[in-house]
Amino acid sequence: MSLSLVSIFSYANCNLNSRSAIEGEHILNGHQIILCGKIETENTIQIKALVLQTSHIHELPHEVNGELVSHSLSILPFTCSCKAGASECCKHVVSVLLLLNRTPIADLETLSSTDVKCQWTKLRQPTLTQYKPLPVDTFDCCYKKTSEMNVDIDGETVR
Repeated sequence: MSLSLVSIFSYANCNLNSRSAIEGEHILNGHQIILCGKIETENTIQIKALVLQTSHIHELPHEVNGELVSHSLSILPFTCSCKAGASECCKHVVSVLLLLNRTPIADLETLSSTDVKCQWTKLRQPTLTQYKPLPVDTFDCCYKKTSEMNVDIDGETVR
């Protein structure tokens, strides 16, 4: 069972054109959620996630925490460690909720209470290698320099 888009958008108080929805989807599609797991209790499912900071990739990731009601998957308050995280609907929270829409809750990794802190130390190097800077000439949009050509053209030919 997954979260519905209607419940996500009503919780985050946004629509398809809202900034948090658009940027949250960019975070999700950019694979910046490096960990998302659950801790199940009798009536609730705690969700814990680590999301890379978009402007400070090498810094500690933002930590997203929240709860879902087990039987109905109603969204209880989510928080994020970013500056806008107290509003409960920042782009990082929306990206985690969108992940929960795409991924069944049963398929999430089951975490212990200390796993989130330990996971960043394990996942840091493999995660950051995809953001390693590359020389500009390795991109397809940059053409290799061509050799200079000596062409003798007089003024009359050009006109």
